Amino acid sequence: MRLRSDTPADGTFTNVAWLAATTFGTPIATLSIVDRDRVWFAATHGLDGVAEVGVDPGLCASVVKQDGPYVVTDAAVDPAVSSAGTRPAPPSRS
Repeated sequence: MRLRSDTPADGTFTNVAWLAATTFGTPIATLSIVDRDRVWFAATHGLDGVAEVGVDPGLCASVVKQDGPYVVTDAAVDPAVSSAGTRPAPPSRS
């Protein structure tokens, strides 16, 4: 099956991302599709301007490659997340 990343969003996936962020109290939630070459964000909440990223390194690919649960307690220090370039910048201290 091949999913097209240029398919317009109908809002359903966006609602799922919002619900996940709200339910788990996180600032960011994504509904991600992982294929051989990339991770496509079908919907995001709190991560504007990023539509897709490469597969490696990255959180989604790391999760798919695991045999069991992959728990991220702090995305700021998790190597799969911090090296993927999708982590939000820390707040500026002005």
